[in-house]
Formats: sequence, structure tokens, C-alpha cells
Amino acid sequence: MGRRLLELLRRLDRWQHGRGAKIACSIAAFVLVAAAFWPLHREASRLDRLEASIVELLKDANLAERDAAAVELFEQGTVTVDGKAYGDGRFRGADQLFDEAGALLAAASVGEIVVADEIPAWAPSFLVQSPSSSLSWATLVLAWLLVAVWAG
Repeated sequence: MGRRLLELLRRLDRWQHGRGAKIACSIAAFVLVAAAFWPLHREASRLDRLEASIVELLKDANLAERDAAAVELFEQGTVTVDGKAYGDGRFRGADQLFDEAGALLAAASVGEIVVADEIPAWAPSFLVQSPSSSLSWATLVLAWLLVAVWAG
């Protein structure tokens, strides 16, 4: 039994040093990285679009003028985009978000905080902060795997 195992390990060693094995492992690395990072990139893109929509909706929000977005944010603590309310009520009654004239002071910050609550539990937050961060990490992991395959 020991000789069979030793022979199998020798064959595997010869195989892994061949060009075909390195190409197969490179393809496998690409497929695995794509399978792991594509859902993260998709989620990062969705969150990026959502944040842009929230900021666009809130950039001209004015509580004194009874703007619907400003009133909803002040009274309910939520922001409605495409018929869905986002937020957990933490901005309810937060008059410090508005200046004396009723204009919202920090639309970008509100958008960022609301979107942070939408990050799914399965996704590491640093990988879905922006679409470019997920692509950067995917590129880095793929490069590391390819170096490991071709250098070894």
C-alpha cells in the first residue's frame, strides 16, 4: 500500500509541473474567484446605485418647504426610493440635520448611513463599499493565485 501511495504522489508531482496542469489550475482559479466575487460586485453596484438615488432625492430636501423627502426623513426616519422605505428610524426627529432655513445639511452622510444598514450579513462590508473595491480585491486574489500556480 505504501508503494502505491508513493507512486501516486510521484505521478501527481510530475503532472503538476506540466504546462497543462498549470493552465487547468489557472482556469479553475479564475472560475473560483469569479464565482466568489461576482455576487459581491453585484451587491456593491446595487448599494452604490441606491446611495446615489438617496443622495439625489435628499440633496434639495427642505423641511421648511415641507418637501416630501425631508418630511419623511424627519417624521419617520426613513427615505423612500422606488416605493421602498430605507432606514431604521434613527433620523426621526433629528432637527440637527437641517439648517435654520430647513435645508438638509448632510445628504451624502444620510445616504451613506442608510445604505450601510442595507449591507447583507453574508457580505464583508469592506468588499461592498464600492464596485471598484470588490473588483480590486478580486484582481488581487486572482493575481496571488496565478503567481502561486505558475511559480510553484
